[in-house]
Amino acid sequence: MLPLLGVAEVMDIAPWNGWQVTNTGAPVQLGPLTSPAGAVTLTVEDGWLTLATGAGILFSTNLRGRICDIVVDSRLLSLRLLDGGSDETMLRIGPDLSARVWTVRRDGSDIASRLEDGCCTIDLMGFPTGGRLDFHLLPAQ
Repeated sequence: MLPLLGVAEVMDIAPWNGWQVTNTGAPVQLGPLTSPAGAVTLTVEDGWLTLATGAGILFSTNLRGRICDIVVDSRLLSLRLLDGGSDETMLRIGPDLSARVWTVRRDGSDIASRLEDGCCTIDLMGFPTGGRLDFHLLPAQ
């Protein structure tokens, strides 16, 4: 039972916040585990949390805190930042998903993103507590 509690501190699925991951900054390697997006691995290295599937990176962030209500489907990557953003925090999605981004929205409004090393990157400074971030994707080729 204790190992399961350890996993739940890093990744959990609950009725209140859906699929949730937490970045404390401490080094972690977890997975592969079954998730709503299929088999995933979660790593934290040098303060960066990375969530990946066998097909590639879903997202990486240096945001400390909880990311919840994660939705991954063929046309959308959506998540909610329970702890908001601060100076120099960012979130980037993997290069495969980045190649398909047609718009990025924060709480329903379009926001600017930039391409950095082939990854769609969003600055999280000033991002509101509980704010939703949606990456709308073009169909896969």
